[in-house]
Amino acid sequence: MANMGRLALALAIFGSGCALGAGDTVKDVLEGEDVVLQCRFSPALADSRATLYWIRNINDQHDNVAIGETPFSTGYTVQHEPAPGRYDLRIRNASYERDNGDFECRKVEFGTGTKLHSSMIQLVVLLPPSQPIL
Repeated sequence: MANMGRLALALAIFGSGCALGAGDTVKDVLEGEDVVLQCRFSPALADSRATLYWIRNINDQHDNVAIGETPFSTGYTVQHEPAPGRYDLRIRNASYERDNGDFECRKVEFGTGTKLHSSMIQLVVLLPPSQPIL
């Protein structure tokens, strides 16, 4: 319940900054803590010839932070279990500047580029109270 209060406060202070659709989620984390962003896709897609991606969008800057089993950003790791349809992104030592934004888990078919799965998570990195800066 405490997390819900922090989330409401963070949304009031920072605003959502994006349009979330049905099934999309907002997740909060205190700066410096670890967080896992969960991605669940249909197990029926486990055998499809496709690539999984985690894409980070911060201030309209898009970056691939993981493709398949390979993370491309320090502090990020992926856990991929195809049979149950799991592709999670673990972020160590969350940072407001690096991680406060939207993350998309995407599964794209080889050759055609057809999007087989997409889910969005808005990650809100909460900062501890500090003295105001004038």
